[in-house]
Amino acid sequence: LCGATVWTVGTVVTTPAEHGERVTRTVIETAVSGDVSATLGHFTEDAALAIGSPTAPGLSLNVMRNRLDNLHRRFTIESNRITRLRGYTESETSAVVHASCSTVVSGGYGSTGSQWIFRVEQQPDGTWMVTRLTAISIAGRTPSNQLW
Repeated sequence: LCGATVWTVGTVVTTPAEHGERVTRTVIETAVSGDVSATLGHFTEDAALAIGSPTAPGLSLNVMRNRLDNLHRRFTIESNRITRLRGYTESETSAVVHASCSTVVSGGYGSTGSQWIFRVEQQPDGTWMVTRLTAISIAGRTPSNQLW
């Protein structure tokens, strides 16, 4: 009986970490597809982009839009594989998700690894959205603030 109760609760209850992982996977998939508007639709209006560290000053959603537009103008993403996706519950309404990807772009030299941290929070209407994205590393280096 105890095991059945645990199983039932486990299948019915979604933790903040699980919400965060779901949103993060969706953001990555839409970013890879090239649909910038759909990608940014998973971010709050005051979301921030940090470079190198979660404590770095955040750049605006418009900067994120420009960088995604620039990425898709310069490169075609041939394939992307999420190599790590681990969510951590911070509170009942927030999670932090660490994600790593291996991406192949046209004209590239094989796959490029990248590491990201997503902060995902439940909104007043019950939806879960990204409030902060941190680009930790791309190709093993801290991303340049000007290049992407």
